[in-house]
Amino acid sequence: MVRIIETNLSLNCDDKIIDHQSRVTEVESWSSYVVEIGSGESVSRGGSMPGFSLPRGVNIDHFDYDEHHLTCDFQYLDGMKIKHLAYLIKE
Repeated sequence: MVRIIETNLSLNCDDKIIDHQSRVTEVESWSSYVVEIGSGESVSRGGSMPGFSLPRGVNIDHFDYDEHHLTCDFQYLDGMKIKHLAYLIKE
């Protein structure tokens, strides 16, 4: 298991940040997390800050990652945009 920091930035129609949330969560591996997010899979995780890796039924856009960063955008049906960021914690 590895730990990652996930951050979601809520953006308005002018791409101004209107809210943000971050959490530290554990995943099986960085590579499995990248595949999970890239395929749009929504996984529920527990811990001190439970929640889903992605909302269900969103379309992923601008997906990019390297050995310890991941970024993508998605949009809800009501038009709200989210920038999803993840960072692998190196221990």
